[in-house]
Amino acid sequence: MTDTSVRSRALAWPSTRPSTSRDVLDSFRLPMLLLDRHRKVLHANPAAMRLLSSRDPIEAPDGRLRCPRAEDHADLCTALERLFVESELLAPAERPRGRFVMPITRADGTRVPIVVLLVRRSARTPGEGRHRALLSMLVMDEPMYDVTLIEETFGLTQAEARLAVKIALGATPTDCARELDVKISTIRSQLNAVYRKTGASGQTHLVRLILSLTIL
Repeated sequence: MTDTSVRSRALAWPSTRPSTSRDVLDSFRLPMLLLDRHRKVLHANPAAMRLLSSRDPIEAPDGRLRCPRAEDHADLCTALERLFVESELLAPAERPRGRFVMPITRADGTRVPIVVLLVRRSARTPGEGRHRALLSMLVMDEPMYDVTLIEETFGLTQAEARLAVKIALGATPTDCARELDVKISTIRSQLNAVYRKTGASGQTHLVRLILSLTIL
């Protein structure tokens, strides 16, 4: 599927809705895609368009989002379906938070976190669901992060802030120790400090915190 055809599908959703919501998504630096329950791409911002064009780590050959890697695709489909089913069958008080975070693998073997949020539609036509899925992906290279902002926001040292970025991008403590040429005990000590200062309960939570500072 060409970029043009993906964009034409995206911009067609829905013809009666103001362009404001699409304009907001287009202003994000991170890839942002709006999906229906069947993974149809309803809108893709410019960053997401570039990612779809590269087909790494996502693609939309028939206008529906998929992951080239079979295991990632199965996990994504299962998580999305569960999210939509829970939104329809469970009472509001019983529903989970309406989001999930999962890693998918790029062609070079690196793991990229994606965050999917369930968003309620203000209006819908008969036969269409009440919700859409908003998918974002943390795929920027480390130099694009404002490490100083991360330092100042969470009170981290520069070393801790850089480690936080690497962990959020999917690196393991062992990977970081090897790349930075320091002892694994040093990395673990710094990582404990990162979790303590940010209040993150683990890598998934840390991804959301870093994402909140880099999304615009």
